[in-house]
Amino acid sequence: MVENILGQFCCAFGHGAGPIRIQRAVISALRQRYYAPVAANTERWEDSAAHVLAFMTQIGRLASHYAVIDGRSSINADDFTRARQLVEQRVHAHPDQSRTLHAGIFCQRIPGELPPQPAGDVREPLTPAGDAPTATVPAIN
Repeated sequence: MVENILGQFCCAFGHGAGPIRIQRAVISALRQRYYAPVAANTERWEDSAAHVLAFMTQIGRLASHYAVIDGRSSINADDFTRARQLVEQRVHAHPDQSRTLHAGIFCQRIPGELPPQPAGDVREPLTPAGDAPTATVPAIN
């Protein structure tokens, strides 16, 4: 079950990344970051999957953006880490708002990890929309 969920994480990340190549180190970093929380919460996956996978897509989109603005043709582990830190930080930014989705059980905060400094137009806040809470990072076209 855990491997299948992590496979879904990878697919969602790749969907967000688009046509840019993803280095194998990214998959290792993704697995290292999310394996334990997924393994501890597989029974809650179906209730959170759509929202958590939307965040993984955003992480892929932002990581792709970081690689492209750096002039590279592939996403590396640093791009992934910067992107996931920013998206996770924004996901956890509004704990008192009932309509804000919390992916907390699948991406608990890492003690001592500082949020990255966003670049360019990625400073747009993640906000809930409609009855099904979702969050968006500006599309990189």
